[in-house]
This record gives sequence, structure tokens and C-alpha cells, in this order.
Amino acid sequence: MMPIRYRAFPAAPVLLLGCALFLACSRVDVARERDGVSSTGQILPVIDSVLLQESDSAYLGRPVALAVGPEGDYYVADNIANRVLRFGADGGLRLIYGRSGQGPGELASTGPIGFLDDSLVLISDFSMFQLERYDRRSGESRGHWSYQGPAASIVTLQSGVWLGAASQSEKTGLVRISLKTDSARNLLPLPQAHLDDPRIAQMHAAVRVTGVGDSVIVGYSGFDTLLVTLRGEQVVDRLPVPRLHRIGTPVDLSTKLQHVQTQAEALRTASVLWNLLRHPSGLLLATNVDVSMDSRNPEVMTFRVYTTIVDPVRRVACSDVTLDFADGVARPQLAMDGDTPVTLVQRVVGDQAVTVIRRHALVLEACEWVPID
Repeated sequence: MMPIRYRAFPAAPVLLLGCALFLACSRVDVARERDGVSSTGQILPVIDSVLLQESDSAYLGRPVALAVGPEGDYYVADNIANRVLRFGADGGLRLIYGRSGQGPGELASTGPIGFLDDSLVLISDFSMFQLERYDRRSGESRGHWSYQGPAASIVTLQSGVWLGAASQSEKTGLVRISLKTDSARNLLPLPQAHLDDPRIAQMHAAVRVTGVGDSVIVGYSGFDTLLVTLRGEQVVDRLPVPRLHRIGTPVDLSTKLQHVQTQAEALRTASVLWNLLRHPSGLLLATNVDVSMDSRNPEVMTFRVYTTIVDPVRRVACSDVTLDFADGVARPQLAMDGDTPVTLVQRVVGDQAVTVIRRHALVLEACEWVPID
């Protein structure tokens, strides 16, 4: 199995790894692995794909987030031009949201994408700690909300807009934006390891969030347990994510990091929680990546992508299904389109990069279910 290989910027201190992993401050090399395969056969096979129609003025230089809008269009955040491009189901460009900058309606660094009702597109400015609002139909700016911490994920629920955003100053990992008061509130204490060890806080800065109704489910990168909370205020259940193929997180992660000397060694210590999605049936899809660095060429990072499917009653899981980003030159991107998982792959064809959206079936009959402890 050959993973996606990601060409990063030249070596930086170990504490800066979060930039390479989550801001995608790098470029990618070519690799290949089998798609959606476990020992029982294909679980997430590709059933359809669409080529996104880019141009010289509207292209994806570094795609860092993918979302599917209420109308079924594909929204892709580009971290080079700092904007979001919206493509139709046929791959045609529909609209562009935002532009690079730090003024009204501008983005200094694009992050995750969300939606509010049928009217607004929400785009996180990763470095400015702002959630920009745009009219979905016209693309015009509708202001922003400010909050504490870089947001790595967005979900809109009945109780408000929720951001997975680790804030060291507030010592919290979750932000709730109340639509009634038009204000942001920090919730859910960070794991003690994030507070005690700056290396864990930097390497595993991403917080992933999903949910339904008053149930907000939170995953901290660097930990193998998801937290089921009541409105982000009270942890009502803890959900261990079984490990089959991925590295996972050792119980002595902080001790292991004390002995690493290089980025390559640090990357091998634990898996990174990359994505957390909810299927309409109640299934959870938790995607982790194992990242390694070529010892002979420290600019090259290698990603192995694993998705674990948790059943709606959270008793069993289909663990570590491999996902293929063959010939990919962008970091892995995943989203849900209703009940259909979708992924984004960017490849080099000739002297140009082309971007493809793939739609996957979810073949639960092929799963080998294991109990959740």
C-alpha cells in the first residue's frame, strides 16, 4: 500500500509542525494506495467523479477544505488566493467568496467552510480567528464573528454554530456562536495534555466537531477518544475509536515526545485526527492520518489515510478503512453530500494541476465490525 506523499517546506522546528499539517504550508508529491479497501473488500469505493473546471483566474492553488452546500454544489477553500470557489455538480464554476487580505470580507488564511440556513456561507479565517459570513447567492460579505483560537472545523446545529477551535488563552477547545445573542462563547476544557505539553498543543492543535440537535461530538487530535457532549457543556459519553492499522495515540505520548530529536521522529509518535463527519443515519466517520517524513529528503511528508465508521448506537466500529488519494498533490479532503461521502483529489496532468471530486459508496456489508471498549 503506497500512501499520498506530501512535499513540505524545508525543515522547521518540531513545534511548527502544526503549520505544515493544518495550514497546508507545503506542496505534495505523488503516491498511490488502494481505495476504500479492508480485508473484507471495498467499503468506500469510488462510484462517480467530476472534474472541476478551473481557469487562469479561478484555480485551486492549495485546496485546504471541502464542503457540500445545501444546493449540492462543491465549495473548496484555496489557501493560496485565500478564497472559496464554488463549483456545480457538473464541475462548472458558480461563484467565488472572499479575497486575500485583512479588510472587510477578506481572508488572511482560509480554513473550514460551513453554512447557515439556506442563505449564508461561513468561512473560517484560520489566522485572524474570525468566521466570515457571505451571502450564498451573491457572494457579498455579511460581516463576521470573532472568537478565540484557530478553527479547524465547523458544524451548524439547532443550538448555534459550533467551531472546533483550540484556544490556549481560554484553555478551551470548542466555540459556540449564539444566533440569538450574536456572540461567541468558549466551551469544553482542553485536555490536560494540551495544557501541560506545548509540543502536543502544537502538533495536535486541530479540534474536530460534529453532532445533531443538542448532542455535540468533539474529537481532539492526538487522542483516540471522542467526547459526546450536551451542548458542549457537559461530557455525557466517551467514545474510544478502535485502532486496527493506524498508529493511534500512545498513552505515554508526552514522554515519547521528550525524546524526539527531529521532525521525522515527532511525526511517527501518533496519528492525527483529520476529519469527523456525521452520516444522516447516525453513523460517525472519523478519519485519521499517519504522517511520516522521508529521512533522506525532509521536505517530503507521507500520509496514510484511515477512516473508522462508528455505528449509530456507538457499540461497534468498522475500523481503519484505507482511503486512496492516488497521484495526489494536495492534502486529503473529505466531506458529506447527504448520505454520500465525497473526497477531493488534485493531480498533475502534463504541466497543470487538475482537481477532481469523487463520490463514494458506503458498503457496510463489507465491514468487519469490532466492539468499542
